[in-house]
Amino acid sequence: MCRQALPAGENKLDIITAVVNEITDTVSVEKIFLISKKLDVAGQLQSFKLCVIINAESVSQAEEKLYMQIDCDISFDLVLYKTDEWDKLVNDIGSFAWKIFSSGSLLYDTNTTENAGGVANE
Repeated sequence: MCRQALPAGENKLDIITAVVNEITDTVSVEKIFLISKKLDVAGQLQSFKLCVIINAESVSQAEEKLYMQIDCDISFDLVLYKTDEWDKLVNDIGSFAWKIFSSGSLLYDTNTTENAGGVANE
């Protein structure tokens, strides 16, 4: 479960990490990228957008399951790709998948062991 108000000293990205962990506990995930995040003038997280590459037959069913499962006080959006769709689009310069891969932050990758803590490149 996500929390909006963080105790002093706690990283604002812990909310994103909690959502990443809930996603990986709910569906079979290949990769998760942070596409964007919005902070208020005080530096508090207001919203964020994640790209989730899944190993599933149905993106729509996975998306529905994720939105129903994840309870978060912070507004978030998910962009989902099936692994085969991602693999086709990620090298297509100008595609949204290519842009995410080029400018997003990789938060989770099943092919690495550096996922503890969830958020990388911050």
